[in-house]
Amino acid sequence: MFNIFRKKHRKLENWEKTTLQQVFDLLGDGYAHYIEQLGFIDEVGINRSDIPNLINCKYSVPFYKEFENELIEDFKVEGLIIGDLYKMRDVEVVLYFSDNIFIGYSTNLQVGSFQFNCQKIDISKARKKFWGDEGSSIVKRFLTKKELKSINIGDIYISNINGKDYYHLKELEDGDFLGFDQVGNFFILTHDPFEIRKIDRKSVADFLL
Repeated sequence: MFNIFRKKHRKLENWEKTTLQQVFDLLGDGYAHYIEQLGFIDEVGINRSDIPNLINCKYSVPFYKEFENELIEDFKVEGLIIGDLYKMRDVEVVLYFSDNIFIGYSTNLQVGSFQFNCQKIDISKARKKFWGDEGSSIVKRFLTKKELKSINIGDIYISNINGKDYYHLKELEDGDFLGFDQVGNFFILTHDPFEIRKIDRKSVADFLL
């Protein structure tokens, strides 16, 4: 009954900041500017969302005026694994981004029950995925109603290859996949040998239907 009196906000801990800096660094150049944003976090909110175990960042109004970009789609990065400093277990972490701003992270463990070990970060299974309505709006822009029925929008994720984002639409044989870019060009991406092959729009249905 006393849960309503628990503190719902606090400062970003040093171990959180250090770990997030290393995660962004490991994720590559596309995340470098988020390292800078960590220095502007005034405080973080705790479990103030319908997302379980969410730590959300709070910034000042001038910060949003400088960094916010509504043209950048909202996304999240799933599949991050970080060790717990005090217990022999892994913490599953999801990062959230909106309008080009890092807005927080969630974990599979209760907030306050762990501390990140910045020496044990695994991004090998990390996937950038749509968040909110972004996936629906982008996919609907390039697929027909019939094609949309053959996919699960929630399964689409984004792969950055040679500095360009490709939207993973459907898994094919041997780890290859059908994808498209931000302007609606479709490709078959193979990994052995590595190749990005542009395909005719009319042939997309052959892979989906």
